[in-house]
Amino acid sequence: MGMQIRTSRPVRVGEAIERLDNGLSVGHYNGYTLYSAYQPIFRFEDAETLRVAGLEGLIRPFVDDVSITPSLLFRQIGPEDALFIECICQALHIRNFQSATPINCDLYINVNLARYTDIESMEKEFLFMLSRLAINGLSRSTIVLEFLETVPASEKILLWLRDFAKAQHVRIAMDDYGRGESNLERYHSLMPDVVKIDGHLFAQSMVQTRQKRLLDSFISRAHDDGGRVIIEGIETSDMFVFARELGADLFQGFYLDKPHIPSHDFLQSSRPNLSQALH
Repeated sequence: MGMQIRTSRPVRVGEAIERLDNGLSVGHYNGYTLYSAYQPIFRFEDAETLRVAGLEGLIRPFVDDVSITPSLLFRQIGPEDALFIECICQALHIRNFQSATPINCDLYINVNLARYTDIESMEKEFLFMLSRLAINGLSRSTIVLEFLETVPASEKILLWLRDFAKAQHVRIAMDDYGRGESNLERYHSLMPDVVKIDGHLFAQSMVQTRQKRLLDSFISRAHDDGGRVIIEGIETSDMFVFARELGADLFQGFYLDKPHIPSHDFLQSSRPNLSQALH
């Protein structure tokens, strides 16, 4: 495990963000330059046509123009700076979104619940985040807050999140359903608009009949509740076909497209040959 970085930093997130000549914003933290990357989430427009329905904001750190794995950065951040970096990442994804997005596309912003010490701090940071949307030309209807539970959140926090999202007219997504604490009980507490199925559970369901039945049942339940289901971790054509057979609404994975730092050719990257993938 890497040594934790201890360094002075600006008090305000905005002071750690620089706007480049090309219009993109980057963050700075102790020698790291932080870029937004966006991984597309797809839907079927018709039987053969995939369209980008959303982009998940992901952070890509660089040191001296050399790409560094995000996990290395996050392992080196001390707990006193964890929320600060979380807020930098969220701010960058909001600022850079219009440089990456097609029309009618949602922005998925990851929110690690372990970064927040209490409901009051969460409410303060979430409201500030939402207040920056209009400044950057975005509406609340564009945003999906994707909640990660690296440390299990309490029932009280989940109920607050559900009520907060409803009151603020933003959608919420539950990440990694089927892994760890992200189970049916927590789904009922949060009642998310979108559920992301854990990649390991999805892969198991391809070869284990019992897991497939359980996943079929959950997807039907989510649809009955008015929710949408994302299958992530799609890495092969067989996985893509199976995800569609399960009745998923949305699809994400390296087989379809990798994360990209915004550029003029962001949405011109290669796409799978659907005529081969679907038959």
